[in-house]
Amino acid sequence: MISKITKNTRKSVLISFEVPEAEKERFRFEAGQYLTLETKINEKLVRRSYSICSGIEEGLQVGIKEVPEGTFSTFANRSLHEDDVMMVAPPEGRFQYLSCSKAQTLVGFAAGSGITPVMSIIKTALSDHPENSFYLVYGNKTYNLSIKTLQFVGKMLSGNMGTDNLSGPIGIAQMAGNTAQAGFLPFMYLMALLSISLAVLNLLPIPVLDGGQLTLLGIEAIRGKPLPEKAENMIYTGGAAIVVMLMIFAVFNDISRFF
Repeated sequence: MISKITKNTRKSVLISFEVPEAEKERFRFEAGQYLTLETKINEKLVRRSYSICSGIEEGLQVGIKEVPEGTFSTFANRSLHEDDVMMVAPPEGRFQYLSCSKAQTLVGFAAGSGITPVMSIIKTALSDHPENSFYLVYGNKTYNLSIKTLQFVGKMLSGNMGTDNLSGPIGIAQMAGNTAQAGFLPFMYLMALLSISLAVLNLLPIPVLDGGQLTLLGIEAIRGKPLPEKAENMIYTGGAAIVVMLMIFAVFNDISRFF
């Protein structure tokens, strides 16, 4: 039976289950395992597996994010209620945290929804020993932010977006200061956005950037021989000039905002 539903975000819920006393041994779990849930949706039985996100002392909980056209995830986010009953299989999975009597320093890597079982492991590991420490490297929305960066560049080149949206070091410093005042998380989000944007821009086919270098290597591979030294020098000089002009224009934009 569902004992509690917590709306974590607009598109995700945390579902807590009440396990009958007689079934508690069967449903004892290790951090990192998953549950298979089954319920009837539109007169059809639908079964999905979700990672347990709770520590072993917190009871049985799963997090479910609504995904486009996701039958079960949409139903869980919009139609499930507390005290509803559904079929739940005993915990399964070999991706587990192993308890240790000695203090440990642990490192985890996760991306997107893969954070769910890692949350269970983090909670369990930190409660397992008072001197345990856990370092998490987590990435999320990198693909979406990369696409938005390319769309932004495309709109400026096509004239659908004004170049006054382009900021240089002064504008970036101002944004960093504003987000730092808003809190640690907004500041870290801005840093991640800048890092991803720079990585994407670095792959553009402009000489002196890595993307330009890859383009030239591709041309040489097609030709079967290196470019003439004079032509290569001219290409790199032109690329450097483009980058310098963009930098000057961005700084000019920054200064013009103050006057």
